[in-house]
Amino acid sequence: MDPRPDSVFELLRQVKNLVQIRHAVAHRVWRDERELHLAAVGLLAELVVNGPRRSGEIAQERAVDPSVVSRQVAQLQRAGLVERRISPEDGRAMLLSATPAGITLIEQWKQEQIEWMRSALSDWTDEDLARAS
Repeated sequence: MDPRPDSVFELLRQVKNLVQIRHAVAHRVWRDERELHLAAVGLLAELVVNGPRRSGEIAQERAVDPSVVSRQVAQLQRAGLVERRISPEDGRAMLLSATPAGITLIEQWKQEQIEWMRSALSDWTDEDLARAS
């Protein structure tokens, strides 16, 4: 038996709310003197988590024009957070990877987000968190 349309819609609404909360937390704790756009930092975080990637793959997964990824990569390269390397599998292709400085920045940002959320949820127990997830 298929789920009712109103149940599916409610699930979609809750997912949207969670995504908005996640985005708000990321914005709240993001502070950087380089004035990097948060979308570029999101791309950097993807590289840290998923490893080196081709810019075309990233654009396709994000459902954006390759020029969007190109602008973000250029910003990250100028800041010394991303580098381009020749793919060992295909010498014609370039892979984007996070530099050690990029990895450090993402780890710091991750910790700041965790600390902000821990503070916001300071009166919650682990059981409360488990029920909410």
